[in-house]
Amino acid sequence: MTAAYLFLDRDAGVMRYSAAGHPPLLRWRRDELETRELEENGLPFGLMDLADYAQLEQPLQLGDRFLLYTDGLVDATNAAGEFFSVERVKAAVSTSAGLSADDVAELILEKTRAWADGTADDDLTLVVVDCV
Repeated sequence: MTAAYLFLDRDAGVMRYSAAGHPPLLRWRRDELETRELEENGLPFGLMDLADYAQLEQPLQLGDRFLLYTDGLVDATNAAGEFFSVERVKAAVSTSAGLSADDVAELILEKTRAWADGTADDDLTLVVVDCV
């Protein structure tokens, strides 16, 4: 089983992230206008009795946008067998500055479904979080 957590501490001005076999967290920063992958990943749960899970901590800024998602989103394939890919998700996030978190999620799901001709082989799950 994979898992990820994202903790936004506005009082301290930091974000904390960790994952267990999960796709990288995506972070868009208003001051950079670029979406970056943040990966702090351990093994999926259940593979070993004991496993270490490190935590990534970075400064948090108002206007930051975060995207947590399952692999079904980036692994959706088109008729030619090409993956939708994290690069296409990042591009959609990077061009969504004026949209709400809900609208960004819907935009990405629409693009993914269109890529996969309306049918995905796996779940398409995502959570968009804006720091306001």
